[in-house]
Amino acid sequence: MQPIIQRTFHELITNIQGEISQQENKNAYTRLFLIGETSVAKVCCQSLDKMAKNLTNLRLICQAIEYADFPELVLPTALIEHKGITVGYVMPYIRGVCLDEAIINPHIADKIKIDWFNQLANLILKLPPFIHLGDLHGRNIIIDTNNRIRLIDVDGFSVDSGHALTCPLLYDPYLAKNLYYSKYFYADKRPKISLNSDIYCLFDMFFYFLLDGINPFIWPKHWIAQFFPFLAAAGINIHTVAMIKRIIEKEDNYLFYNPLQDFALHRHKISYQAFLQETGLYQEEQFAEKFLYNIKNKQHWGR
Repeated sequence: MQPIIQRTFHELITNIQGEISQQENKNAYTRLFLIGETSVAKVCCQSLDKMAKNLTNLRLICQAIEYADFPELVLPTALIEHKGITVGYVMPYIRGVCLDEAIINPHIADKIKIDWFNQLANLILKLPPFIHLGDLHGRNIIIDTNNRIRLIDVDGFSVDSGHALTCPLLYDPYLAKNLYYSKYFYADKRPKISLNSDIYCLFDMFFYFLLDGINPFIWPKHWIAQFFPFLAAAGINIHTVAMIKRIIEKEDNYLFYNPLQDFALHRHKISYQAFLQETGLYQEEQFAEKFLYNIKNKQHWGR
């Protein structure tokens, strides 16, 4: 692995081509600047303490893996110094679209979209066992011009769960109610960054695609109980169904390579509407929608 070089912020200023807005990111304490046409600089603008933790993550990860073995990861090429303090880093600029946007593009075949998730699953399996993705969500995954996944914002990674900063599980208000809390959180409510959480986040994104933006982990328990027989009845491989089901059980999650390939082989789409109609839950869903509509319009619950 080539050593990461040092650059001063002054050296980069003359090459700034523009800024990537983070106005909608409420957790952002950094600014992103385009450097020329091939690089992005991530610079701390608030908390140097948080940036120091991010940089610790990066150093540990870069020591543990080789660039050539992980083309999916957008790793730093230089650290940025200002007045003797490291305040950020430079990484390659990846042309493409984030997974959140790509997944709802109707012009992209479902088979290609499922392949993105299989690529992500294979990356999770390929990483050293003590390194976990941690901050894994659809805005941190770029689909490049060759339909390959590229992970950005890798400073949120965790090494042996000891250097985590953020995790999508932390912002899921339904998780504690519908999953085994101790599987994903410590007693002090910090999220456990681990292989379990990586796999959970993978399937959270996959279900968003598969079920038209509906997350099954917030369904009533009897809906979840019907979902897995529904998948099996639709012809999905029983081992794939068992793997998905295990996410909401006490045991550790597990993956195998290309775990969702079976979905790509089906011509029909496993959708939220299909699930409701084929399991007889459509009427119950309609009642729930009416109930919510009445509350939003401040009508009496019984009307």
